[in-house]
Amino acid sequence: MTPLQQRMRDDLQLRGLSARTQEMDVRAVYQLAAPCHTSPARLTEEALRDSFLSLKHVKRLRSRVCLTTIDSCGLHRQEGPHLQVPAIDRARMLVPVRCGKGAKDRYVPWPTRPLELLRQSWTTHRQPVWLFPAPGRGGIGMAPASAPMPRSRVQDACRIARKASGLHTRASVHTLRPAWATHLLEAGVNLPLIPAY
Repeated sequence: MTPLQQRMRDDLQLRGLSARTQEMDVRAVYQLAAPCHTSPARLTEEALRDSFLSLKHVKRLRSRVCLTTIDSCGLHRQEGPHLQVPAIDRARMLVPVRCGKGAKDRYVPWPTRPLELLRQSWTTHRQPVWLFPAPGRGGIGMAPASAPMPRSRVQDACRIARKASGLHTRASVHTLRPAWATHLLEAGVNLPLIPAY
């Protein structure tokens, strides 16, 4: 433990905070300093500001990538955030959807469109289980997350994307799946095969 960490722990202990809270606060400081590639002792106010902006950008990126994945794979809203890293079949480029609508498991083809975005998003947290982990307090601590991101975050991303596109029609994450099925029909996929996806 560095002298700075010990000093911070001592200060937190004097404030009467629990050992777990102390541990989380010390970790949060180091996670804030990580993008700056410097010791927290050398952080300037400007560097902290940049670090907070970086965290905000990561949160937006993950929400956008999750929404893009839902759209590209024809997933239901609740299925996107629950995708798991170890389950992806990279060799066959298939994504297993566990306990989907109607409690049915299925595989969907992994499109190349969101793949680069997904890699970029995953490198921001490197969570071993969830592709889209729930952030900790203040967006910090996604690597040890025990749950996926909330579905409301995906709905918010959809709302922001709709406004940015200038569309004035009503649209939500729920409208993406029927649109995806329509695109499959237009691409010549047989109608009886579409429900299998």
